[in-house]
Amino acid sequence: MMEACRHSKISRSRAFTLLELIGVLTIISLLLAAAAPLTIDIIRSQRQAGDDAYLPIIADALKRGVLREQLFPLDDAALPGPADTSAWWRLAERHGGGSEGQIRFPEGSDRPRRLFLAASNWAGKTFYETTGDGSAWLADVSDPAELRMLLLSTTNPDLLLPASLTPAQFEAFWSDWSVGANGNPAIGSLADFGLDAAAWTGRAAELNLERIDLRDLLCRVVIENRRILEVLYDNDGNLFSFLNASLGTYLAQPLPELGIYNLDGVRASLKLGAVSSSGDVDEVTVDGLYLVQPGRPVDETAPAGFIIAGQQLDADDNPQSVRVPYEIYTSSNSDAVRAPMALINPLSNAVELLLDGWGIDDDPIQDRFFLKSQELRLKMPWSGKNEGVSIFIINENYSSLRFDGLAWSY
Repeated sequence: MMEACRHSKISRSRAFTLLELIGVLTIISLLLAAAAPLTIDIIRSQRQAGDDAYLPIIADALKRGVLREQLFPLDDAALPGPADTSAWWRLAERHGGGSEGQIRFPEGSDRPRRLFLAASNWAGKTFYETTGDGSAWLADVSDPAELRMLLLSTTNPDLLLPASLTPAQFEAFWSDWSVGANGNPAIGSLADFGLDAAAWTGRAAELNLERIDLRDLLCRVVIENRRILEVLYDNDGNLFSFLNASLGTYLAQPLPELGIYNLDGVRASLKLGAVSSSGDVDEVTVDGLYLVQPGRPVDETAPAGFIIAGQQLDADDNPQSVRVPYEIYTSSNSDAVRAPMALINPLSNAVELLLDGWGIDDDPIQDRFFLKSQELRLKMPWSGKNEGVSIFIINENYSSLRFDGLAWSY
């Protein structure tokens, strides 16, 4: 009996009372309440760090896409449709940036990342379209500020990114964005960056920014394009005969009307400078009354021409030596032309855009700027002979082209 009583007392002393259980649960809940924010902060910090590390991967994919497809992506300001293949996240997906969901949405957030172009009017256009006339598509070739993009991201779903950026806000992000000790931008105000102060005050560190610089894709091409006169082909694209009655429309100094020139097998001398009967000249073959040499570059500051040397038959059919100089053009002659160049549309090889800025009064040696992988069709200047003769692919940061009156060299 006494043994049973002792056992009952021992059992009651080892059990928890209701008050003790309540106390334990209270302590646990307090510890959890204290630890939960810290745990959430750790998770957010890890997501933020992962997001920050992933943005350069997206940036590299976008640069590859821009270069390979010769295309500037549609940014968020352009409001691309969901099926538009030019949307920036689809361009990045096609070139190794990950899946569309990974690229567009940070982990743990339903707020999409946003891309902005410095030249917003280029969004969704090819290099071909943005280059325009090939001479003035960049405001300043020494500092092509148009060739930049910004990628903004945050993993916090309650922080809204700007729907669009003004040029001033774009520049503020590019040049000034950094976070101070108070959690606000170190330079400027939140409004300077297009951010809502009510949401972003003290939380600027939760925005990840990736600057995408495309200026290293810009290539300089030095082009020398000397003018010549269209004197060797007629309007139908055929080599003209020296017996042609309309020859005077081609030459500043027409052939004499008296006499007939038999030029078969003789030599025609082409002088690189002022026309005279002496001095250094280049000789070309004359075949069947046709001059088969297309042309030569000349000193544009002096008159130029060629000399026909051959046999003239008199009234008794006796051959007489003849040497007649012909002036091609003077320095003010408006008929002189330069070789045409055309930018090829990457979407259709048959579509091209002639580059202007090569008029008579323009500098024959010019620096032109293109984006790497653009293609130029190099042509000949004579009438009826403007078919593409060669394709020049711009694949180096510095290259040169030269038309010498006969052919393009590079």
